This record gives sequence, structure tokens and C-alpha cells, in this order.
Amino acid sequence: MGRPTYQSSGLRLDYIEKSPEASEPHLDLTYLALYAYATLLGATHVKIMNPINSDVRDYYERKGFCYDEKSNSCIRRIV
Repeated sequence: MGRPTYQSSGLRLDYIEKSPEASEPHLDLTYLALYAYATLLGATHVKIMNPINSDVRDYYERKGFCYDEKSNSCIRRIV
């Protein structure tokens, strides 16, 4: 579940109901949908809010996200 940021400069994903260890293709489809929607909005980044622990945060970092301690989120720029 997610939504555009208030300025529509980004797209945030508040909840993802899947363990990173479970079925990699499902997570890849989630990322694909997230980027497609963000692109349609003209967003410059996607943000996954509040990673539950360091293992999950590390997993997102391996997927190309950068952890932002200030907002407790993992951010990936869209080019």
C-alpha cells in the first residue's frame, strides 16, 4: 500500500506484505509496478517507508535503494 508524496515528486510504499526471503519474482513484480506508477506520476524517486529491521533494510540496499536515517526509509532515484 502506498501513495504519491504530497508534491508528487516521489512515490512512497508504506506497507509491503511479503518477507524478502519469499518468492523473489513476486517482489520484482512489486518493484516493477512501483516504478511504473512513479514514472506515470513524473516522480523522481520511490521510497519504502520504515524497513522493519536491519536485515530488511540491507535487502533493499542490495536492490539499489539507499537508506535514509532521517526519514527511516529506503530511497531509490528514478532516472
